[in-house]
Amino acid sequence: MRRFVWACLLLLAAAPAGAVETDQARLDRGEVIVRMRAVEGSTLPMMVGRGVIDVPPARLWKVVEACGSYVGKLPRVIRSRELSRVGAVAVCETTSQLPFPIGELTSITRAVHETSPGRWVRRWTLVGGDYEDNSGAWILQPFDAAGTRTLLTYEAHVEPKMSVPNAIIHAAQKRGMPTLFDHLRALMRSGGA
Repeated sequence: MRRFVWACLLLLAAAPAGAVETDQARLDRGEVIVRMRAVEGSTLPMMVGRGVIDVPPARLWKVVEACGSYVGKLPRVIRSRELSRVGAVAVCETTSQLPFPIGELTSITRAVHETSPGRWVRRWTLVGGDYEDNSGAWILQPFDAAGTRTLLTYEAHVEPKMSVPNAIIHAAQKRGMPTLFDHLRALMRSGGA
């Protein structure tokens, strides 16, 4: 066993500097990095996607904060409306068409918008609808020094009330994360916002 450990350490030491690619390099190349985070009391993880959108954060924020205009701007959203807005708090109703066997699901969420220099955050929690939980956040910040590109972090913990195997929900969420980023990139390239 000791020989195996030493052999592994020697291989790592012999690897050229920079052989292990950083998240920064992957993001700069256009990859979407998807990770999962355990959620206490849930059998489903929170999905966390990070990627770069080639527009300034303030421009992308116009899409993210306007929940009443999500149709055509976010994938799978077939209806959306802002029910109320008081200051930095918006209550929104959104219906998404999800893959078979899930179908249409509607949620009412309460979102708090936080903006500060170099950071835009929309954090939402479930108020009602077809979910046990639907919570998460959009976090936008500049990716480059000039502020012309956005590092977008999208976090979502979604648990529908219906009986669907966790493996199907998990697979759909994992596949859907890169689709979300690709959709937003195409929207921004087309001048939509």
